[in-house]
Amino acid sequence: MKKLAALLLSAFWFAAGASASAQDDEIIVTGSRISSYESDTVPVIHLNRRADFMVIEVIVESDSRDAKVRKDEVFKALTALADRADRDQRIDLGIRRTFETDNDEMQVVEPFSRNSIRDEILSGGARVDTSRAIVVAKTPIDAGDTFDAAHARLTAFIKGAVVNGRATVTENDDPGLSIVDIGQYRTALLTMLAADNKAVRSVFGDEYKVSISGLEQPVRWRVTGPLDLAIYFPYLSSTAPN
Repeated sequence: MKKLAALLLSAFWFAAGASASAQDDEIIVTGSRISSYESDTVPVIHLNRRADFMVIEVIVESDSRDAKVRKDEVFKALTALADRADRDQRIDLGIRRTFETDNDEMQVVEPFSRNSIRDEILSGGARVDTSRAIVVAKTPIDAGDTFDAAHARLTAFIKGAVVNGRATVTENDDPGLSIVDIGQYRTALLTMLAADNKAVRSVFGDEYKVSISGLEQPVRWRVTGPLDLAIYFPYLSSTAPN
């Protein structure tokens, strides 16, 4: 399985509005809720692009009576799932993390490792007599992809899972979208803003000046379609006589 990017995220991300390093992470844009983004209107200058991945939560569960048997069945099923992901160039596994501060919630995808199965992922299920592990399966979104095509790849991967005993592998909830290193688009946005500034000045003439504020803000996103995002700064632009 292709190595997922390592992620470092702290509560400071929310308090400060996102540091430069935090924007290197893989963010689940359809699951994260940041209150400061909700009032945004996507500005004229923005980038339209596809998300990097479609992601879906996968539940591996067993309700065998014996606790040790349950855990072994989940462990084996999850290991088999990881083995299949190793052989599939279109599928990766990861772990969903949720970070909360005040009314904000950020969801990211962290690396999956077999060592974390018993130590961290494996847990009790919805009932006392079940054991489960929850991971994320993800597939890259190509330029020609449709929502249904990407979802079909994930569904086929999950349905093809090798299970043993009373273990089951199912997808949980609807698929989401993620984007990697959203901060990388900062320079492109600044270039577009500078070009727009120049165009405005050419129309109004040298007697007017253009002021732009908000460039200290982190790059933000808005889901605009089944697989599409708008990437932008929440900038404000004004034109006034010199």
